[in-house]
Amino acid sequence: MPVVPETDFLQEQFIAKLGDTSSLQTELVEVDLQELTNQHNLTPHEVALSKEYLEDLVSIFKFFRRAQWNRSRAKQLILDTVLWRIGSSVAYAGTKAPQVNSVHDRERLQGESLAYLRLSSLPTDETSPVKQGVFFFLPAVKDKFGRPVAVMRPKHFQQYDQDASQELKEYIALSVEIGRRLCWEETLKLWEEKGHGTDAVVRYSCILDLKGVGLSGIVSDPRTNDLICSPRKFSNTRTTCYTIDFLA
Repeated sequence: MPVVPETDFLQEQFIAKLGDTSSLQTELVEVDLQELTNQHNLTPHEVALSKEYLEDLVSIFKFFRRAQWNRSRAKQLILDTVLWRIGSSVAYAGTKAPQVNSVHDRERLQGESLAYLRLSSLPTDETSPVKQGVFFFLPAVKDKFGRPVAVMRPKHFQQYDQDASQELKEYIALSVEIGRRLCWEETLKLWEEKGHGTDAVVRYSCILDLKGVGLSGIVSDPRTNDLICSPRKFSNTRTTCYTIDFLA
């Protein structure tokens, strides 16, 4: 018997608020981004990357919701995130927008900026997060709500001390970014199948694989909140976290 996806309250709210969210998106792209470009001397490529991000109505909706439907506050949160994506280090996605206005300053950070960072830029040696499978999405797997499913294996955190954890944090930030894009891409697919604004995928689920690590070790690790919970700049992309002893 096929599994019928259940209703997600956040999905229903997204659909109900789609008109207001779309209006906010239009203002951001046509007015606010231009002002941001002038204020921070954004390059044409940075503007293009920012417009690409602002196409994501799901992310705009979640910031709008977090601002309790206050348009000015939502714009502040979103534009802060746009700047962070362009010029801030991905050491942790909870930092505020960088106070750098020159193109030269941003070019120095470009390799660490989430707007530019790609999986191909990360180390791929045997001890790297890419090889270890610290955080990854299960291909074509959906939870009962029809959402993408990711797996996180905290046992691999132990090999990264504070000096070496930058590599891990870059990988996690990129992985959460992949989750954001998956949600938006799945939403666009649903709109092609069912019609614009009729359905949406607004979050993904995460399986926490505890094989090889104790729960107390996870709780005491100061990086746990940084890496398991969706950072502020992704505005509640991750949802339910399922805990298991191992992944078969």
